Amino acid sequence: MAFTGTGALQGQRISVPESSAAPEPGDTTGLPPQVQHALQQSEGELNGQMNAQLQPLADLSPLYIPAPQSLATNPQVIALLQAHAQAAGTCLSHPEIVAYVALGERVVRAIEASVAEDAQTATPTPTRPQVDGMELTPNLEAMRAIAWYVVACAAQQDVNQQAMGTTRKVGEQEITDLTISGSYLLKDPHNALYHFMSSGPLAYSRISTHFNELSEGSPGYLGHADQRGIEDYARRLPGENGTILFDRLKDGENKLIFFKFEYAGVPTLLSGQKVDDRGQGGGSYFEVLQRVWSHATSFISTSLVTTPGVERKEHVYKGLLESAVYRPFLALVQMAAALGRLEEGATVGGHATQSKNQGLPHLERTLRQLEANIKAQPEQTPELAALMADVHALRETIQQAKDQLGAQSSHLGITRRGGETHVDLNPRRVLREPAQESSTQPGRGAALAPGAGLFGAVDDEFDAELIEADIHEELDTGTIDDEFDAELISAAKKDGGA
Repeated sequence: MAFTGTGALQGQRISVPESSAAPEPGDTTGLPPQVQHALQQSEGELNGQMNAQLQPLADLSPLYIPAPQSLATNPQVIALLQAHAQAAGTCLSHPEIVAYVALGERVVRAIEASVAEDAQTATPTPTRPQVDGMELTPNLEAMRAIAWYVVACAAQQDVNQQAMGTTRKVGEQEITDLTISGSYLLKDPHNALYHFMSSGPLAYSRISTHFNELSEGSPGYLGHADQRGIEDYARRLPGENGTILFDRLKDGENKLIFFKFEYAGVPTLLSGQKVDDRGQGGGSYFEVLQRVWSHATSFISTSLVTTPGVERKEHVYKGLLESAVYRPFLALVQMAAALGRLEEGATVGGHATQSKNQGLPHLERTLRQLEANIKAQPEQTPELAALMADVHALRETIQQAKDQLGAQSSHLGITRRGGETHVDLNPRRVLREPAQESSTQPGRGAALAPGAGLFGAVDDEFDAELIEADIHEELDTGTIDDEFDAELISAAKKDGGA
């Protein structure tokens, strides 16, 4: 079959095969040079895109298998994370949580190693760390893994506290480091973790009210710091499971990163259309708009719905420290104002605002100034004596709260803003329960010697094999019988005599 061309092909006879077979590439020699060049250029670009898309992705499955003596092999930590996920309504199985913690620890260690190797370079912040020669990319799976490893470290700190046989309290409320609603603050030398996470296609620019005065980012909308968000429309994150809010901070000489795992972020329609190198992470227009609406109305929902567990927020004016610290501070400032003992130009309202913006450092600084002011007065009246007693009492209350909040993290040397959780990415790992009396086992709460089993007498090799088989089952089928999984762990404990 043939027809006569028109337009640029006027007068040329064009043949079309009658069979259903794919046609062979056409002869373009008779076409104008500009058209030939355009066709060749388009063909080259298309082939380049197809070749790029067909590049084999690294097989991450070996990285989901827990390494010996890693946090993912600690059943006490994993049990806390399972309870955490269930309380937040996150649909992750036991093997999936284990897998994410295992991958997250490898990613964090690889980032640390890559920074150590490049510490002498001008920009020691590589964004593509490697594990066993495999280049890691900042895709959604890596982001989920980092998030679960961060909360696993917080869970390990709780296990360490339980090993001491004591509980921690602020006021009358018992506290833990693992929290569904709250902020996590940790050291990030050279901002390496921040750079890795923000270099991915799913990270977008956003603002929040969290840690603005410590942010190293440029000012954004209405003076708020330009921070970063990553949405997980499948809700497989810890905490409130919907989004990661994070930013790089500076605390004196410490470079920090903070995380908050929120129910919804504030993605743009453009950011919702982006996917990672595995085709994950995108959201429909409806999902994006739903996230923005949920975030905008969160102040209503949070006032009506109580989040399970302890709220570990960096704020002092609400949450954990409101009744124990913030309200007594405002009452004390009002008393000082009535006695004319506030510093020149200061007001009660100004102190309330600074308390919201700066947290405990402002409270402690104000109390020191009041103490010095009262001592400098030539006449010590009963009113001043009462004010001084209140100052001393509140300073002691604040110190007690800081001691309780930082019982497992004060060695990090991070300035405490409020009730946020400070996380050690390489936490001490101790036994929670007293081990059987044996010369080969450490006692209750004792630190483990290098090479010692992390969890008492459990056979690490046997336990690792069970967990590895469990993970492979999850990778192959996507599901696993939780009851059977529990029996595997129970068998591992019994085999080790734990």
